[in-house]
Amino acid sequence: MTTMAAHPDDEEEVEEDEHLPVGPDVPIAQRRRCQPSGSMSGRDAACGYIRHMPADGVLRFANRLHRGLIGASAGRLGWTTAGMPVLKLTTVGRRSGRERTVMLTTPHQQGDALVIVASRGGDDVHPAWYLNLVENPEAKVAMQGSAVRSMRARVVSSEERERLWPLVTAAYSGYAGYQEKTDRRIPLVVLEPAA
Repeated sequence: MTTMAAHPDDEEEVEEDEHLPVGPDVPIAQRRRCQPSGSMSGRDAACGYIRHMPADGVLRFANRLHRGLIGASAGRLGWTTAGMPVLKLTTVGRRSGRERTVMLTTPHQQGDALVIVASRGGDDVHPAWYLNLVENPEAKVAMQGSAVRSMRARVVSSEERERLWPLVTAAYSGYAGYQEKTDRRIPLVVLEPAA
């Protein structure tokens, strides 16, 4: 469900540390720098993980198509996927400092707060947008029929994730399958209106 930015000005540059498993649930031995093999599947000997996702270029192309559908239909199509609302998330690139945009689904909403899933389709690395939000939690969000809003992101605690995960997988069962494909505990992020 998660795709990368598609417009050339919005594309997240592929950085070495994007292929570096991170987070409190990843052993320090696995947090070493590594270079991706470039293959779309199979074991990456340098990194010690199995790639489950298409190449980043394929994801960027899919994102470009999705954004194009919204534009070509004057916003009438493309704002729902698999029964979930779609949002356009704009973050600040942690290395470039430039705005980066990606289309995501929000399987659960809590009032004005939106839950997004850093699944990257069950890949063993976090998506770039997630790493950007960890570095700088300020973001902009656009949804169908609403103005762009300034939001602040926070990664949910383990306890909150235990409460939210069943709601997320009830909205889209594919997330449960993504979690089964990876040893990485897929983070949930809550986007809340900026004060």
